[in-house]
Amino acid sequence: MLKFYLLLAIALPLTQAIRLFLSNNDGWDDSNVRSLFHLLDTTTTHDLILCAPQFGDSLRPRPTLIGEDEDGEEPEEEDLMSDDGSVSSDDDSSSPGNGNSIFDKDSSPEKVWDPLATKARVEEHRRSWHLGFNVSDFRLNYVPFPLGTNNAIDRGVWFLAPSLYKPRNSPPGNRNLPTYLEQEKPPDLFLVGPKVGSSLGESRRGDQGLSAVEDNTWWASPRRPSISFAGATGVHSGSNGPQPHWSEIYAQLAKHITLAVIESGDPYLPRLTYLHVNFPHIDFMNDRCTRLSQFKFILTSDSPNDDDSLYDDDSLNDNDSLDDPWCGRKGFPFETDVVNRDDGCYVAMSLGVPSDERRPKYSRLSVSARKDIIRRLKPILSCLPDE
Repeated sequence: MLKFYLLLAIALPLTQAIRLFLSNNDGWDDSNVRSLFHLLDTTTTHDLILCAPQFGDSLRPRPTLIGEDEDGEEPEEEDLMSDDGSVSSDDDSSSPGNGNSIFDKDSSPEKVWDPLATKARVEEHRRSWHLGFNVSDFRLNYVPFPLGTNNAIDRGVWFLAPSLYKPRNSPPGNRNLPTYLEQEKPPDLFLVGPKVGSSLGESRRGDQGLSAVEDNTWWASPRRPSISFAGATGVHSGSNGPQPHWSEIYAQLAKHITLAVIESGDPYLPRLTYLHVNFPHIDFMNDRCTRLSQFKFILTSDSPNDDDSLYDDDSLNDNDSLDDPWCGRKGFPFETDVVNRDDGCYVAMSLGVPSDERRPKYSRLSVSARKDIIRRLKPILSCLPDE
C-alpha cells in the first residue's frame, strides 16, 4: 500500500505556485483583464499583480487619480474610493459582477484578499507606489495617462513586485537567481490581455500590448516569459457591474493555456520567444463558441509562408530533424486562417520571435524552439481538420 501511494505521488504533477504579472493595453479596469485576474485569484494559488495603463487607447483621460478627489485632497478613512472613482466602503471592485458564468464553476474555494484598507495601509502602499491603485485590493494598480503598457510592466516589476509578492524559499524549477535578485521578487510569467479585438495581420502593428511582450522577451533581464491574448468579440467594458460573457469565456480560455504553460515547467517558454494567442468570435445567438468544450487549441504561425526556411538551421543537432512533422506537416497553419474558420472554434497560438534587423538570425524560429513548444503544450493541443 505504501508503494502504491509513493508511485501515485510520483505520477501526479505537483505545480508550484508562481508569480504572475498581468497587464493590458485597454485600461486597468477593462473587464477582460479583470475577469482573468479574478478567475486566477479565486481558482489557483498563484501570486498575482495587475498593473496596466489607466486608460485604453480609445478612452479619454479622467482628471483624478485613485485616492484623490478633484481638489487633490485625500479621502477620509471611511470614504475610500473604488477604482471607478466612486465612494465605497468595503466593496472589492476587482470581483467580476454577478458571479454567473457560462462555464462550470471551479470547485476550488474562493479566496479573499483583504489588505485591511485603512488610511494607514493606503499610505504604506503609496510609499512604494505613488501612482494609481485600488484601495480595496493593492494588487490592482495603474500608470496614469499617457504612460502605456511598457511603462506599466517596467514600473510594476521594479516598484510593486518587491512589496506585493510573497517571499519564497526557492524559485520554481532549476532557476538559480542571485540572492539580491530574488529579494526583488521578479515575476515568473507575464500575461498581457486579453485585448479587445483580434491581433492578427496588420492589426498586430498597432497592438501596444504585443509590442510590450516583444520588448519583454528581447530586452529584459532576467528574462520575462510572456503570453499575449486577444479576443475577436467584445468592446471595452469596465469592471463594475455584471461582466460581459465574452470576458468570462476568454478568461477561462486564457487560464487554460496559462496553466498548461506553467505545468510544462520553468522556463515556461523556449528562450527568446513569446506566445501570441488569438481567440475566435463568439456567437451567442447560435450558441457557438460559448463553452470551453467547443474550443480546440491549435499551434499556428504568424506567417502565411511557414515553411522550412523560417527555421534557424544552426540550432539543429543530432536529435533535431526537419522531417519530424506536427499534425502531418512541417510548418504550422497561418493564425488568421485558423481563427476565421467557421467550422469550429479554433484558438490560434503562435510562437513569436521578436524582430531585430541588426540580428536577423535571432528573428527566426528555431527547430528546437518549435519542438519545445509542441512538447510543452501537447496536453491541450489539437490538429486542425481539413476544410
